[in-house]
Amino acid sequence: MGDVRDLLERAVGSYRPRVSLEAVETRVRRRRTARRLAAGAVALATLLVPGWLAWSALRAPERPATDVTGEPTRYTDPLGWSVEVPPGWHVLPFGGFDGRQQINGVAISSVPLRLREGGTSVNLEGVEPDGVAVLVIHAEGGPFPDPHQDDSTFPLRWEDLTASRVHGAMLPFRARGLDFILGVTLGSEAPAGLEEAARGIVASIEPLPLREGELLPSGYLVVRADLVEAVGSAAVVETTRGPFLLVHAPGGSYALGLPAHATGSFEWDEDAHEVVWTQDGEVFARYDREGRPVLSPPGADLVPLEIHPVVRAFDGEHLLLHPEITYGPLPARMWG
Repeated sequence: MGDVRDLLERAVGSYRPRVSLEAVETRVRRRRTARRLAAGAVALATLLVPGWLAWSALRAPERPATDVTGEPTRYTDPLGWSVEVPPGWHVLPFGGFDGRQQINGVAISSVPLRLREGGTSVNLEGVEPDGVAVLVIHAEGGPFPDPHQDDSTFPLRWEDLTASRVHGAMLPFRARGLDFILGVTLGSEAPAGLEEAARGIVASIEPLPLREGELLPSGYLVVRADLVEAVGSAAVVETTRGPFLLVHAPGGSYALGLPAHATGSFEWDEDAHEVVWTQDGEVFARYDREGRPVLSPPGADLVPLEIHPVVRAFDGEHLLLHPEITYGPLPARMWG
């Protein structure tokens, strides 16, 4: 989480919310006492996580609502996601190398914002006193992302945002194999209607549809999940990066890279959980479930098959296979 907060700080520069976390926590305690005197308010409080309570304490219930009318437009980002933008709001892309990472971000705000010098961060001072900004940020470089992490579930939940000293609230998420950070900042006098608009923006964020065989900007290949629906099953997948054996183990999925120009065919022995390489109808070699040779012809020096990460895509209908990343041995949970 420290890397996430550090990235947010660089994306917004020196801006900090107007109310300290200590003051927010004091407000939370006072509002909790007041809620006990209001019928039905306790049920509402149970819908809010503790960190989110701290952030939402910045909201004054007596503030007037602002109507956001008209038809929204949809912004589509080159990194493969889109979001609905209310009429009258502003879309400000930003990015570049900030000295540490390559930043790609977008600020969607109810008031015009400015980029800081260099264009890799946004000046959020313009949110005060009564504006709202929603930022989506992706960074390349720095800590290597976890190649075994599944995509997030969409729509994103407002309730999953957590308090942040940089933004009012934040939420890391993953889409199409890429990691993003969502940041939401409310001005200290932002009307309730703008908060509702921000909720709608967060809920409208969604990845673009996947196509079988597509090579994503994240480096993952898109394959169909129904090829290996049953636990213990496997299927050969032909891709632009060569053939792979897609394996559905009890603890998840992975892929074994198959020789690109090998003669014969490869099949999966579901009983033995082994890869069988046949030539001219005869068994030429066998590999165990981790790609290690267990049977080879005399004199043959077979190398192990490489293991590649496979994760579940956001739509539940596809898997994402990374042809360039290899690892091993398999975690014990895979077949444990």
